Amino acid sequence: MSAQMHKIERNSNIDKTKGLLIFLVVFGHFVERYMGWHGDLSGALLRFIYAVHMPAFIFISGMFFKLENWKDNFYRYFSIFLAFQVLYILFDYFLNGGAVYRWLSTPYWIMWFMFTLSMYCLITPILIKHKMALFISVGLSIYIGLVGTDNYPFSIGRTLSFLPFFILGVLYGKKIASILFEKSYFTTISIAILTVLGLLSYSIDLQPSWLFGVANINNYYGSVFFEVFVKISLLITSIVSILSIMKLSKFLPNFFDTLGKRSLSIYLFHGFIVILISKYVDFSQTEYVVVVVCFAASLATCIVLKEHIFGTAVTRLSKPIMNVFR
Repeated sequence: MSAQMHKIERNSNIDKTKGLLIFLVVFGHFVERYMGWHGDLSGALLRFIYAVHMPAFIFISGMFFKLENWKDNFYRYFSIFLAFQVLYILFDYFLNGGAVYRWLSTPYWIMWFMFTLSMYCLITPILIKHKMALFISVGLSIYIGLVGTDNYPFSIGRTLSFLPFFILGVLYGKKIASILFEKSYFTTISIAILTVLGLLSYSIDLQPSWLFGVANINNYYGSVFFEVFVKISLLITSIVSILSIMKLSKFLPNFFDTLGKRSLSIYLFHGFIVILISKYVDFSQTEYVVVVVCFAASLATCIVLKEHIFGTAVTRLSKPIMNVFR
């Protein structure tokens, strides 16, 4: 098993998975900006994407989390968060004006992910000391979905809601992946699972905030037991879908391998492009035409942002802050 796990470190399937995921992130944001969640096609696409993409990134991040490097990882993630939080706030101010003080306690839009990863670097060394770490993380995820509080400040809702994916990745991710990539029969199972997810995404009208990780599920149901069932169902659906995408990633072209290796810089910079295009480019077409245009815009965005210059920019922007911490 240890030899197989070593291969996981260098497995191109992981990079291809990340490449597909980052494309889905960009595509989802274009679709969300131009079409919203209320159309039949756009709603189904967004439910499918949001059930998988960020939980999968968090699971994979957990897979490669090394306990001995928790402090360095925290400095890196938090430095990137601070640098791009400031950039996005300034960008938003010059583009739209208005008050910026609300972002002092809340990560700006997509920056929740970097803030949450930095918090996981602090939480995980403490949490995994307990034998019941995974169950504790699930309990916290359920709890934050039931309490009647504002879950946006300091990204508390998403941090706790997605915590089980990170802890699962830390504790069992490489073992699961090695078995997944080794057994060929998981290919058929994965196709079936994603087909079912697609059908469910089209037929079940889930509240978007549930998939964002910020919803108070008790705002929608009267029974606590049913609310817990809904939350657990969402967690299970996401994890089996994540594993299915990881299994099927080997069939993707090498283009996605490149995207996966540059996924961080694509993630950090794509928000600027999505905001600019959606603000200044307006068009009204049929739902299917808009989806195609969003797909093309997402592909073009990924192609541009995969260039080394953007990865270098991330390093140069965050390194001065990181040096302050050290």
